Amino acid sequence: MRIALVVDPLSARVLGGQHAAGLARALSLRGHEVAILGAPFPAPEPGGPQADPSEAQQPALDRRRFERGRASGRRQLLAFAPEAIVAYDAMSPSACQAAQVARKLRAPLVLVEHGAGTHAARTLLRGLSRVGSTLWGPYVRRATTCVVALDPWSFAQARREGFELERVRVVPHGVDTTRYRPGLSSTLASRHRIQGRVVIAVGDLEHQSRHELVIDAFAHTVGRRADWSLVVAGDGSARVRLRAAADRAGVGARVHWIGELGAADEAAILSSSTLAVLASADPRAALVAKLMACGVPIVAEAGGRAEFLVGDQCGVTVARGGWTGGLSLAASAPELRRRWSLEARRIAETQLDWQCVAAEFEAAILEREARLAG
Repeated sequence: MRIALVVDPLSARVLGGQHAAGLARALSLRGHEVAILGAPFPAPEPGGPQADPSEAQQPALDRRRFERGRASGRRQLLAFAPEAIVAYDAMSPSACQAAQVARKLRAPLVLVEHGAGTHAARTLLRGLSRVGSTLWGPYVRRATTCVVALDPWSFAQARREGFELERVRVVPHGVDTTRYRPGLSSTLASRHRIQGRVVIAVGDLEHQSRHELVIDAFAHTVGRRADWSLVVAGDGSARVRLRAAADRAGVGARVHWIGELGAADEAAILSSSTLAVLASADPRAALVAKLMACGVPIVAEAGGRAEFLVGDQCGVTVARGGWTGGLSLAASAPELRRRWSLEARRIAETQLDWQCVAAEFEAAILEREARLAG
């Protein structure tokens, strides 16, 4: 089957394109001919209409540029002649042009809704969703076979966008369980002179993150012991303030700042960590999947996006601000950590591996044909 994956360029820059790349590889291994396409679209411009004065400025649509970009995207899709289309972000311009081609070719259309990541990303994409819902939402809904949401929050977003309950399903973000696995050693740790057991705090260092609370919790728990280190992976505007907070807490020498993880180091540093703390309010789904594939027990915030995967099976969830109790429990229970690690890896292999995810997408693509046959 020829399957086109249509990625909106703007949301791909904001959220990353890991899902489309992983899904494309998995579908190709299952014998499909796959192409990843992105429709050109103008970058957001200041001064556009605001649905809510409390929100950041929303993008203004230049209709002439949009029409040119939409036509270009349609030509790409029609030239590929897909038998099925998967489009990202249900209310994006690219989803609109995917819907047009799907109706013209009578091909099934599967939409993907995924988590927004940073606070800035959520604000921007909420604005784009509002614009899309007004301009082309009804058309996209009529053309859609199924919506795949990466977590319950994305499921709720799809429902708010007007998609029928029976057409929305939750399929978690995939992961390469061969590349991300337990037992890897990290040269990055030796380069930064990181020793002993590692608590890795992952997430953008923005002012809405929980990193300062995590640093304080580390200082009051395992940071008092010489055989534990806190590794902060990420970058952002709050880095200077957070380094000062670590110094004030007396653990500045035990906190290691390694910046954004590059592709070459990511799997190894995650795998070699003893515990992971999801310090962002809205952690990326891809990151949670990678940690689970590496068998790393996770300390996450209750009510956050990671909880539906982590729960009490793969780590511990804490109330907002309760990092001290979570770290204390996880660090003091090696047998519990071992069980969490085994369960996280089991879930990754049986539910999150890209081949499992690709099978779910195949089922979603064939859903319309099954309904017609019935």
